Amino acid sequence: MSDKKNYDELIESFLSSSYKIIDIFPQRVSEEYGREYDTAVSYFEEKEMLSSIYKEYGELFLILSCYYDLLYSIDEGPFLKISDGHQFIESIAQLSETSFLRLLINDEIMIDLDAGDTYLTVYGNDGSILELIKKLFASKGFYIW
Repeated sequence: MSDKKNYDELIESFLSSSYKIIDIFPQRVSEEYGREYDTAVSYFEEKEMLSSIYKEYGELFLILSCYYDLLYSIDEGPFLKISDGHQFIESIAQLSETSFLRLLINDEIMIDLDAGDTYLTVYGNDGSILELIKKLFASKGFYIW
């Protein structure tokens, strides 16, 4: 079985599991405040703001790579290790509106980012990795729910 096939099966298993959200918002916003949410999100989804949020995400991923085997893929390209921190963060900060980022951490956690969104989707329930993710993201003012 090829590496690509192994990743496809792993990804499929993550996508069929439960997930958590990492976001700038501390919890899901009720429909009652939908208009206010749309107003806030339209501000945060502007290119300059998204780039700033994504840069912070990239810095946290760079830190995570010091503790766990972290592989990333942009736009469903090959999975790569981070070999240059500046280039990695720049590539995330400059994701186009149609880009997609996927990270695999120790093959136990998968994190997805659809460019244009302010949130990350985290799949997998590994206790120690998830605990470090919670600590790191909370330190930058992000929330996991």
